[in-house]
Amino acid sequence: MKPGRYIINITYGKEHVSKSPFTVTVGPQAEAPVSYVKAYGPGLESGVVGFPCVFTVETNGAVGALGFSIEGPSEAEIKCVDNGDGSCEVSYFPTQAGEYAIHVTCDDEDIVYSPFMAQIIPNPGGFDASKVKAFGKGIEKDGPQLNQPVEFIIDTRAAGHAPLKVSVCDQYSNDIPVEIKDNGDGTFTCIYTAPRPVKHTVNVTFGAVAIPNSPFRVEISGGAEKVKVYGPGIEPEKVISTETTTFTVDVTEAGGPGPIYVAVKSAPGVNGKEEKEIKSNIKDNKDGTYTITYTPEAPGKYAVAVGYHGKPIPQSPIYLDVQPKIDLSKVYIDGLEEKVTVNQVVEFDVITSGAGEAPLKCSIKAPSGVYTEVIVDETVDGYGVSFTPTEEGEYVIEITFANKPINKSPFKTVAVPGADPTKCRAYGPGLKGSHVKIPANFTIETGKAGTGALGVTIEGPSEAKIDCKDNGDGSCSASYVANDIGVYNVNITFADQHIPGSPFKAKVFDASKVVATGPGLEMARANEPADVDIDTTKAGAVPSDLGEAPLTCSVLSPTNQPISCDIDDNKDGTFDASYYPKELGPHTVDIRYGGYPIPKTPIKVPVKPAIDVSKINVYGSGIEPKGVFLDSTAEFTVDAKGIGGLPEDALKCAVTNPFGNKLETAIKDNKDGTYNVSYAPFEEGIHKVDVEVASKPVGKSPYNVGVVRGSNAAKCKAYGPGLESGNTHKPCNFTVETKGAGTGGLGLAVEGPSEAKMTCKDNKDGTCSVEYWPTKPGDYEIQIKFADQHIPGSPFHSTIEDIVDPTKVKASGPGLERAGVRAAAPATFTVDATKAGVAPLDVTVIPEKGPKEKAQIKDNGDGTFECTYLPQQEGKCTVDVKYADQHIPQSPFHTKILPSHDASKVKVRGPGLEKTGIPASLPIEFIVDTRDAGDAELTITITDANGKHIKPDIIDNGDGTYRIIYTPTDVGRYTITVKYGGDNVPYSPIQVRTSPTGDASKCHIVGVKCGDVDIPIVRQMSTASDQGSVSSYSSTSTTTTTTTTTRETITKTVTVHEETIIKVNSEDAGKGHVTATVTAPDGTDVGDVKVVDNGDGTFDIVWTCPASGRYTLDIKFGGVAITGGPFRVVAEEGAPHTDIDGMPQDMRPFDLVIPVTGAGTGKITGDVRTPSGKHHKPNITENKDGTITVKYSPTERGLHELSINYNNKHVAGSPFQFHVDELKSGHVSAYGPGLTHGICSEPCNFTINTKDAGAGGLALAVEGPSKAEIKCIDNKDGTCSVSYYPTKPGDYSVIVKFADKHVPGSPFTAKITDETGRPVAVGRSSEVALKITETDLSLLTASIKSPSSPKEEPCQLKRLPNGNIGISFTPKETGEHLVSVKKHGRHVTNSPFKIKVLAQEIGDASKVKVKGLGIAEADAGEIAEFLVDTKNAGYGGLGVSIEGPSKADINCEDNGDGTCTVTYRPTEPGNYILNVKYADEHVPGSPFKVKVHGEGSGKFVETITRKRQAAAVSHVGSECELGLKIPGTDPLDMTAQVTNPLNKTEDAEIIDGSGCTYIVKFVPTMMGVHTVSVKNRGAHVAGSPFQFTVGPLGDGGAHRVRAGGPGLERGEVGQKAEFTVWTREAGPGSLAISVEGPAKAEIDFEDKKDGSCQVSYLPTEPGEYTVSVKYNDEHIPDSSFKVFVTPSIGDARRLSVTSLQETGLKPNQPASFAVQLNGAKGFISAKVVAPSGAEDECLITEVDEGHYAVRFLPKENGVHMIHVLFKTAHIPGSPFRVRVGGVDGDPGMVHAHGPGLEGARTGDKTWFIVNTCGAGAGALAITIDGPSKVTMDVEEVPEGYKCSYTPMAPGDYFVTIKYAGAHHIVGSPFKVKVTGVNKAGVTGIHESSQVVVETVTKTTTTTNYGSMPKFTSDASKIVSTGMGLKKGFINKKAQFTVNASDAGQNMLTVGIAGPKTPCEEIIVKHNGKNRYVINYILKEKGNYIMLVKWGEEHIPGSPFNIVCT
Repeated sequence: MKPGRYIINITYGKEHVSKSPFTVTVGPQAEAPVSYVKAYGPGLESGVVGFPCVFTVETNGAVGALGFSIEGPSEAEIKCVDNGDGSCEVSYFPTQAGEYAIHVTCDDEDIVYSPFMAQIIPNPGGFDASKVKAFGKGIEKDGPQLNQPVEFIIDTRAAGHAPLKVSVCDQYSNDIPVEIKDNGDGTFTCIYTAPRPVKHTVNVTFGAVAIPNSPFRVEISGGAEKVKVYGPGIEPEKVISTETTTFTVDVTEAGGPGPIYVAVKSAPGVNGKEEKEIKSNIKDNKDGTYTITYTPEAPGKYAVAVGYHGKPIPQSPIYLDVQPKIDLSKVYIDGLEEKVTVNQVVEFDVITSGAGEAPLKCSIKAPSGVYTEVIVDETVDGYGVSFTPTEEGEYVIEITFANKPINKSPFKTVAVPGADPTKCRAYGPGLKGSHVKIPANFTIETGKAGTGALGVTIEGPSEAKIDCKDNGDGSCSASYVANDIGVYNVNITFADQHIPGSPFKAKVFDASKVVATGPGLEMARANEPADVDIDTTKAGAVPSDLGEAPLTCSVLSPTNQPISCDIDDNKDGTFDASYYPKELGPHTVDIRYGGYPIPKTPIKVPVKPAIDVSKINVYGSGIEPKGVFLDSTAEFTVDAKGIGGLPEDALKCAVTNPFGNKLETAIKDNKDGTYNVSYAPFEEGIHKVDVEVASKPVGKSPYNVGVVRGSNAAKCKAYGPGLESGNTHKPCNFTVETKGAGTGGLGLAVEGPSEAKMTCKDNKDGTCSVEYWPTKPGDYEIQIKFADQHIPGSPFHSTIEDIVDPTKVKASGPGLERAGVRAAAPATFTVDATKAGVAPLDVTVIPEKGPKEKAQIKDNGDGTFECTYLPQQEGKCTVDVKYADQHIPQSPFHTKILPSHDASKVKVRGPGLEKTGIPASLPIEFIVDTRDAGDAELTITITDANGKHIKPDIIDNGDGTYRIIYTPTDVGRYTITVKYGGDNVPYSPIQVRTSPTGDASKCHIVGVKCGDVDIPIVRQMSTASDQGSVSSYSSTSTTTTTTTTTRETITKTVTVHEETIIKVNSEDAGKGHVTATVTAPDGTDVGDVKVVDNGDGTFDIVWTCPASGRYTLDIKFGGVAITGGPFRVVAEEGAPHTDIDGMPQDMRPFDLVIPVTGAGTGKITGDVRTPSGKHHKPNITENKDGTITVKYSPTERGLHELSINYNNKHVAGSPFQFHVDELKSGHVSAYGPGLTHGICSEPCNFTINTKDAGAGGLALAVEGPSKAEIKCIDNKDGTCSVSYYPTKPGDYSVIVKFADKHVPGSPFTAKITDETGRPVAVGRSSEVALKITETDLSLLTASIKSPSSPKEEPCQLKRLPNGNIGISFTPKETGEHLVSVKKHGRHVTNSPFKIKVLAQEIGDASKVKVKGLGIAEADAGEIAEFLVDTKNAGYGGLGVSIEGPSKADINCEDNGDGTCTVTYRPTEPGNYILNVKYADEHVPGSPFKVKVHGEGSGKFVETITRKRQAAAVSHVGSECELGLKIPGTDPLDMTAQVTNPLNKTEDAEIIDGSGCTYIVKFVPTMMGVHTVSVKNRGAHVAGSPFQFTVGPLGDGGAHRVRAGGPGLERGEVGQKAEFTVWTREAGPGSLAISVEGPAKAEIDFEDKKDGSCQVSYLPTEPGEYTVSVKYNDEHIPDSSFKVFVTPSIGDARRLSVTSLQETGLKPNQPASFAVQLNGAKGFISAKVVAPSGAEDECLITEVDEGHYAVRFLPKENGVHMIHVLFKTAHIPGSPFRVRVGGVDGDPGMVHAHGPGLEGARTGDKTWFIVNTCGAGAGALAITIDGPSKVTMDVEEVPEGYKCSYTPMAPGDYFVTIKYAGAHHIVGSPFKVKVTGVNKAGVTGIHESSQVVVETVTKTTTTTNYGSMPKFTSDASKIVSTGMGLKKGFINKKAQFTVNASDAGQNMLTVGIAGPKTPCEEIIVKHNGKNRYVINYILKEKGNYIMLVKWGEEHIPGSPFNIVCT
């Protein structure tokens, strides 16, 4: 609540009580010191009359006067005991029961929460709190320890029985949790843990009375003891006078932040004679530490005291010596050497000038630890110090100034004897040598050599860096690093003399300079030596005395076995090494020089088997003695195939010329085990050719080859594709090889159709590459000569062709389009290869289902081809188009095979489809366009309001369009059903309404002729009644206008099989045509009836009667029956004769269309049972559309029963009942299919005929399982058409009354089935007849009460097959049931009826048998079936449900023999759970696990997963934010409110951003769950109300996630569908979002970083999409979401709506709005959906071009949704939301609480309450999901509704609570953990239970008093004091007091009137005992008058005059 003035209205009987309205001023929140004062204890909440009520008041450091006052039914004596620690114990003694107000004030101001309200009850007796004992550390003063559990015992054994209450509070009024354990023997153990080291109070009450010694005051130990104090401000000798210092107090381990105190005092004599306190400052660092700052004055003794929570810490007080202020930075020493000589005096100075006055102290410690005598003398600038060292070693000198060490103290110096270099020693490997760049180490010892300078230098090939480190023990460690090899001199001197051995000779070497080569490092052969050559000449010499051999070589086998390696020293720096491997595999060779590895070692050397050179062959001209030519390449081949080829580099070839020079050879590995070796000799003579493998000669090596001059063209060869074929304008290549052919010129020539440019390139290897470019196709001759001789094969012939380029082929046409092709319809496309050259074309069609096929290809002869293929089965399809055996661009083409037809692509248009205004009796037409819909059969069905078919003419236009012509014969509604391939096209069925044409009353029969006989006509005068309008939703009186008309009667019979002609004159009737229907005696229509227009205003009706009997002739003009109709004609054998007087009255023929599943595939039979019991056979016609037409000509009046059997089984709804009445005038009748049967959610139609019935009111009602909206339309011809819309299957009672009387047959019974035609009620129910004499069911109500329930539950009466009245119910328990039947609220005769149920009649699920393949497995897309047998299971309802990857529609068919056949069809493969229940219990084996095989529906699924972090915790006082995105909203329409945990609601700030984004901001004042309601135009947005937790978040999980937005409701192709997901309350987790639909929909995700995220997806195809949102793999509430995506709305975006009233509409009053097309071309439609789900078409009128008025009539209270469509697409903003009637219920104001939302145990009933106070009326829906079904009971309570339920299985249950629609209340769904044993009997299933309650408005109430109480008072005894009675100051508080303690009881009123305006604010505070403090503030200068009254009397001095200055 905000501070300020509030007006309180209190009324009684709608009138204000005395002095109402009241003005209450709420002040701001209390501030210090009042806010420090806390009060707590049981006495502030409750108490018992006659016993002290105790509470505690803590001042917590506040300074002020405490005050106490108590108001209540009795005076209560107050006692206050000061505890001496800033607290007091207060007790008061009430003497009467009732509510008491306890005021606690500080300085006359109420503390926080004062006044406290305590409820005092009478003494119930039966207990004695004084006999309760309490003991234990938990209530001992120093017992508890900080953060340690402590307990105490309460003994009530001697005190009787009463409730025990224990509470623990700290001194700040914080409650401490207490665990109370009942020990079962009258004692209780109480345990609590104190988190803070402050005073705690333990209150113990028994029966609301304090026990002895309660409250108990305890101190918490362990706080002050754990306080840490540190810092320079408390360290000895670190505190300096006049300098500010600090120290820290750390309480983090002592209990956290709390009050501390610090006192710093100087000792007497330091700052005066007395002790003096030094001011200190305490700074809270907000982290559990405090910084204390103080400044000591003079130096001396100080004490620092520290306390925590009033207790001194253990080390307090801390004593300090404050030092004088000096500057140590100016003190230093001078003259002290680092080394001194033993037994010689050492002197140095300490300079202190400028550092201040202070004593100097010096101490010197000798090496032996003995302190040496020191002499300190004052000098001019400080002090002189001298001492004499007597020992060798280090002396430590410590110097302090003002008791502080001077800078760098202590100082060190070393006393040493005289120097002796001979006693020095040097040793180490570094003196002998080392490796380059590696430190060479050695040691020098000088400990026995006295004092002297040590010198180390190194001379050698390179500079060597020296490092020398003193070890402190008379030795030093030295090292150097040499960078080059060679000998280095190491010089070591001491006191400028060489030590023994200096200079030392050191050899430096470098192993990295060693080079090793040879096969032993590359590849070795088993059992053959492997040699390695090692060269160390560049590596330097290794010192001989390093302890290692200069060179080592080790070899390890693959099994790590060492192999001996021999090394021979060649004495020239080179070495030969050899090892002999025996195993195959890698060997490790490690060569080291001077102990360091040489480069590339250790190395893995492969060892392979030894090569058998005997299997190697060598051949070729290059090794022949003759045939090798000079300057020509010679070649030979080494064939090693016999040994699988040679290792790399194993083959070595050398060619030596006659002069001993080696020639270059080339070896080519052919990769097949052979090798080509070539060389080119340049000298004549014998050449030596050596061929070796692995150093072994092969073949007959060496070979002697003779080289001579000359050439041989036969040794040339040419090869390559250019010698055989090629393409024009492309290079043709071939190669000419002249190796071994000697020397000679190469000649090339190309001849052919074109000149071909040629190039030749020498490859320098005995070959040359030739290239030529032909430009024309044809045969080309290629001549190749060497040395003027043709080479073998020359001349060559090559065929050149034009190039073929498949990339230039194009294919297009409908057969390749991605949109798809139609099954069973030829698909064609064109291939254009005009630019690609000539090549074969191949087209292969690869369907997803079915074999591949080749397309038919027609060559058009112009480079193009026509391709045709015939797709068969639906699915994906790939078309491969290849040209020259290569895919052309975009091939393969991907398309899909669509169904052979698609009715949704059919378009209908034309005047014959206009909703209204179609002229009756005149032909009219419309067009059906199927060009985009595939090839299928087109069927047109046109029926009138009675279901009668009108045959249309269908004209095929030959271009995929059809012209439909039909003639409506009647006035009224027609239904035009257009189907394509058996499927409805868009908008089908289409409702049209015809209008009359002409004036039927001006038509009359002028002649009748049968054969050649003219039949006379008799004209009679008669009266007719014209009925007034009929109400479609209420009873309405009608008026009757009586007119006189002429009626023609046909006087004679006609002859069977003779042509009958009736002439009708319409000359004066205007525009229109005559239509006629002739009904035969059996009720069927005579088919061949012709109406001939004679062109002179007359029409001839021509027909032939096929049989004897009575015929009915219905003649109409312009759709309206002509006067006197219908006419009756009797046909007989023989000549016509007069028979009109003897004919009986006509019965109304029966004509009915019934849907029959499977019609056309089985046997259909029918039977009619008449009221007299006779059986007749009706005429049944199958309509080929899943329906049958039943016609019957009745002969009796009354109730008939029609049985229709399909394959000897009743069809859905059979047997039907229908009533037959006569057609005679003056009798109201009702007829039509809606009186016998119907289908869910489809209109059920019938007609009421009131012709000639006189005046009266027509009343209609439909009663049944669901509300059924009724529509009644007056046809203006004495009939009205009625339709009603049932939404649930079952039996409906249709009541038709006229003039308050039932019409014949009323009430009618209509059997309504579901959309598949299957019966709803599956299972068995018991039908019981009742002895009821009443006949009118509509006047009766019934209820049934079971033996175990005190409540009566409603049940439905029905007329049983035998005609009696009874009930049908499913018994659930044995025993006597009572059925009450009442009429007008009173029992009928014999009511209540007793029905006794036996045990065998109770449904027993265990006796149900289920069998069939469908309970184990099924195929996706196929129907699965199983049988349920309930024959022996008693009476019960059968329930079947299935859960799994897809929805599976279930169909149950009752077989009539106690069994039921169940079928279902899953669409996706996977695992399903099938639940089968009987009488609400699982049958044996249920739930069944069903494995569904096969392929899925092919839907596309797009999924994303995002990690969500835990949201930041919001704190009290901090700004909280909630982000939203609400597309299509206006910031001006947005509002937000926040409700805190105390149900106080305030407005929140809402900030709008770009793109319809909003941020809701608020600042919480308390922790807990807040409710954030966000509304658009007064309605909650999606997801609202939101839960927002301030402080630590509660339980997380998927049930805490919310999602909302338009993207979860609807979508449009090509437009992003957006929604928001809020995960703030769910904690960290994984968020998964998937979109499944007919096409892939890309998902976009944006984290808003505030606990919400924005999600959008882009649908690319229309259809139904499923959006699933999961959190941690669990669906969030309401997931999955079904979204229907429409095609792009196109021009619909241009439409706009104006004048739409969104609120304030009233039911049953018309409303309208305007729609503007804004240039769009097309038609609009609109419908309104009521809160109940009922739909109604809106009336649309074009008021101007492009401007329409839309009208509708709301009939219910609540929110209606108005859908406005342009063509088939919603316009922007549609559906529009309008509110009819009062304000909707507000879910943001609904809260739920109770144990049933927290936890429960199986089998135990639990409950919770839904508080709807202030939320308005609305539908409350409660759903409980969990492991078992629960029985819920909801009852009304004052604050709302109480829901009780009993869970039977353990696990997690989710309680979903929604209010006023689909909005969750805050906290919903609630997660309830149920524990205990399983009592449900079945595990692993998911059950759901739901109840919906229509609530009423609830408000909080207060007690109103009808009259003021009478007071006894005396105002004259009041005393008033204070300056505020005389004077005031502008804007300053004025105060006075009123003491009415002696004036009795009454009310004090104060009022102030000013010079211009009254005083704005007056505060009257009661301080107890009728003492008041009054404060007021005046805002302007002047004289004021103040009235002070006690009751109605002025107090003394009143009115007072006040002067304000």
